[in-house]
Amino acid sequence: MEATKLSMVFSTPPPPSQKECEALISGLEKSVLALVSSYYSLPKTQGMTLRKEIQKNIQQIIERIQNLVKSITKACGSAEQLQSTGQVWEEIDRFDDLAKDNKQATLLVLQETTELVKDASQEIEQALETEGDDDVLNELLDMSDARSNENTWSEGEKNLITISLGLIKTVKSALKKTKEAVKINGNCNSETNITQLDDLADFMKKLSPIIDDMTVVLYPPVVSSSVRSKVDSLGSSLSNMLLFLKNSHLTVVSDEKWIDFLLKAKQHNVDKVLEALEEVS
Repeated sequence: MEATKLSMVFSTPPPPSQKECEALISGLEKSVLALVSSYYSLPKTQGMTLRKEIQKNIQQIIERIQNLVKSITKACGSAEQLQSTGQVWEEIDRFDDLAKDNKQATLLVLQETTELVKDASQEIEQALETEGDDDVLNELLDMSDARSNENTWSEGEKNLITISLGLIKTVKSALKKTKEAVKINGNCNSETNITQLDDLADFMKKLSPIIDDMTVVLYPPVVSSSVRSKVDSLGSSLSNMLLFLKNSHLTVVSDEKWIDFLLKAKQHNVDKVLEALEEVS
């Protein structure tokens, strides 16, 4: 409301007096400070993942407010000012969709990670289908000129990528089962459970860049030592996450079956990748 009042007053001439302007700015400033204060009143014991989610949203609102004020100083009543006002409301409306507790916040992180892993997998699959001759490959390698043997895959390397995709698919399966487990078993009934949700979110945030790194090293020229390093990192990260789940409130005894299955599938795929690396080398 304060942002809209400010925008409306400056939408048509004449501009408000200095006194009126100071009152409008003061009202906007107070509402922003009240919003920030409400964030700091949220106890950390409610979960760091929840706090980070709310903090991100509040930062976006403040940035939109800053853009609105900047647009007014450039030209009153401009299309940019009208657009900036709408963007403030757009960010504020998102509050209704914010996570209400640490469980919901963790599920959001899980969903984001799932989508990132899916995108990485599809990217390498697409590049493999087109023999590596696509825009994504050229952009990553900065080799959009003539093709050479260095930026194409050998048959052995193609086999390596296919096997590596099996490991990434195991990660995707683990994320799907983890999401189901959090939905069913996750709760915020104790500080211990809230902390475990935070720990899971941390696993997710570490997993995504590892997948990205592994995808990159699978592009030509394939360097065996780099692939081996990323496979080890991914395998270790996945194992740690699954073992954490096994010993948390997020899973029950019946979940041990799929956890053990995925641990074996992970090791099977890691072993197959290492064997394929030996053939490539």
